[in-house]
Amino acid sequence: MTTFNARVIFPPHAADDAAKVDALAAAMDANGWEGRPVLAVRIGGSTSEVQALTGSHRIAAARRAGVGVEVLLVELDGSETYADRYGDAVSVAEALTERGIDDEQRLVILQASGIDDAATALMAAEVAANG
Repeated sequence: MTTFNARVIFPPHAADDAAKVDALAAAMDANGWEGRPVLAVRIGGSTSEVQALTGSHRIAAARRAGVGVEVLLVELDGSETYADRYGDAVSVAEALTERGIDDEQRLVILQASGIDDAATALMAAEVAANG
């Protein structure tokens, strides 16, 4: 796990539940980061942006509380592919960071690609928690 400044992580979507962000921020003010880490990818090395795949509300709350974000970071070079349901080779990086896909779809991509068992397990936990 790595801790990142919340301002350098791009969330997967806007945090749309203000009450949830408020509650998380209050907890983070009192106790710091607790709970599951955010799953994120970085494509192309250490100077590239960090794109979160989970945790929009946790990232927003961490920004408000001024605490670091615990991240399970998957480093991709952009060449990783997996076979989609039609047998076509698809870029893992492009598929995971595509806007509009949900956690279940990301879990399928992680499972099919086999790139990181810990990331797959974390995404499965995210799906279970939000299901």
